[in-house]
Amino acid sequence: MQIREITSIEDILTNYQLVVQLYGKEITHTDYQALIPQLIEHGYRQVGLFDQDYCIGFIGFHQSVHLTCGKYLYIDDLVISLQHRTAGFSKLLLNWVEEEAVRLHCKTVLLDCFVENKLPQKLYHQQGYEILAFHFGKKL
Repeated sequence: MQIREITSIEDILTNYQLVVQLYGKEITHTDYQALIPQLIEHGYRQVGLFDQDYCIGFIGFHQSVHLTCGKYLYIDDLVISLQHRTAGFSKLLLNWVEEEAVRLHCKTVLLDCFVENKLPQKLYHQQGYEILAFHFGKKL
């Protein structure tokens, strides 16, 4: 297994099959193709876990700054293919991102996890993540 940054939009777009495993059909392929360039424009990066040339999972993230926590790295997405889950691969990607956050002088790593996603919540708690706030939203 090898962890490496996915630097081209074309290569990021090939990970749509993993996006579906994470979000279902809420994000169509057309939406994904339209959103990725916009995300990259705002500093989105994606790092994949590869078995040979096959990406079995990825973590997407960006850095930003906030009054209450200073400079931080935000995890947008973390997904491992269904057939490779429970093998500890998520931890490898989380560790990579945490090291990158330290390298970038971030004070915090943040992420959101849907309330109903109990398994990822357990993983994040095991990795030392705490519930710091409630994330509210209103669809317009």
